[in-house]
Parts: sequence; C-alpha cells; structure tokens
Amino acid sequence: MTYSVQCYRDDDSGDISSLSNYSNGFRAYCHARTQVLQHGMTCKIINSESGQVDGLLDPSTERRLTPMESGS
Repeated sequence: MTYSVQCYRDDDSGDISSLSNYSNGFRAYCHARTQVLQHGMTCKIINSESGQVDGLLDPSTERRLTPMESGS
C-alpha cells in the first residue's frame, strides 16, 4: 500500500508546499508530523490506492512532546 503526504501552509492559497510518497503508513505519518511541528504546515495523508484521506495533521492537533514524555 502506498501513501501520499501533501503538506501546505495555511497562510497562502492552499498550494501544496511538499508532496512525498511512502510505502509505509507509519513513515508517512512521521514525515507529516515533522512538517507540522517544524514548519507549521497542515498535512494530509492519502491512501494512494483508494484515494481516501487517511489522516489530517495540523498545528492545532499536534504538539511537541515534553522531554519527560519523549523519555530523553
């Protein structure tokens, strides 16, 4: 199964700023989460085979883990 990650900034016209494809849903999620946390983007994870949106991440739903939570 392949996943497409589309990331875009909220402040412009909705143009896709980043588009990546992954064969693994977990990797797709990790990439999307990194874009959200580091760049403040909104990302959609799309199942390439069905065309369904598998996940939607944005700065309001994602937050950085505290050092205690991440175990560092």
